[in-house]
Amino acid sequence: MLDLSQSEINDIRKSGYRPQVIGITTNDSKVLFVYHKEYDLWMFPQGGIDNGESLEVAFWREMGEELGNEFVDKFDRNLNFILEDQSTFPPAKQGSRSLKTDDGQDIFMKGKVYFVLASESSTTELDIEKTEFDHHKWTNYEEAQELIDSIYQRGKQRITRQIVDELKSKNLIK
Repeated sequence: MLDLSQSEINDIRKSGYRPQVIGITTNDSKVLFVYHKEYDLWMFPQGGIDNGESLEVAFWREMGEELGNEFVDKFDRNLNFILEDQSTFPPAKQGSRSLKTDDGQDIFMKGKVYFVLASESSTTELDIEKTEFDHHKWTNYEEAQELIDSIYQRGKQRITRQIVDELKSKNLIK
């Protein structure tokens, strides 16, 4: 799935869905969760795939922006594709955000398609001051389930649980 072409990514936009990358960081069979105080939300770093970007380029850009390049420089460069999922916004939220195709055509945004990619970090030392977040935790599977239970947005909770279950099935966390 890492070899998704620019054309295939643009086709997702044309269908009304913004392509997103969710970045998973593992170390010693634990996964990194970050906390955003403004949204009262434990989550994985994520962001939109810009027009003309590949999944890999978007992953490295977003992780650098959100976690700081100094930390991300300690990631294994071999990415693991974990899963693909999508979320459709409630009707009242559809069309509320800007979405454009690679050639600049405005698209009515219905939701997001998520591409979940993972990398192993050689360190757990994350300087939270250099991130876009307020706190972080390295969790095993059971600890991750507790954080997921606190996610109040049902769509985010469903996708996050699916990710953590897949990480466990791939023996990336215990």
